[in-house]
Amino acid sequence: MSKLGLFCAILASVLWGVEYALAERVYKDVSVYTVLFHSSILSLILMPVLAWNHIVSDTCKLLQFSNLTFWYSVIMIIGMLASIMIAKSIQLTNATAAGLIEISYPFFIILFSFLFFGKINLTKELFIGGVFIFTGIAVILSK
Repeated sequence: MSKLGLFCAILASVLWGVEYALAERVYKDVSVYTVLFHSSILSLILMPVLAWNHIVSDTCKLLQFSNLTFWYSVIMIIGMLASIMIAKSIQLTNATAAGLIEISYPFFIILFSFLFFGKINLTKELFIGGVFIFTGIAVILSK
């Protein structure tokens, strides 16, 4: 993994940690759907500014209605549903429990990468780290 890739992954983790902690408080008073709606509006405003060059060229590719267009639509829908589910989980439990259970998603990445593409990008180090994650989840769920 490149240093920049590692930095981006760690920064994403930190930002998600901040977001989850704040979301737990906000979701006590505001609907998950309201927060996600306003987040979508903010994305609609900011993303064209941040990624204009990519948006233009990639949109041209998508307008060809290829296989890419179908999968692009699928991941947008799945991403939206995943966002709703984690937000509801934070609202119905707490940010800590939701976040610690959600970190089991690497297992599903491995599973679906194998099912969809027949490959597993798993090194010995990643496997050992995954064992620690699942051990932690088992401890949480055993209470």
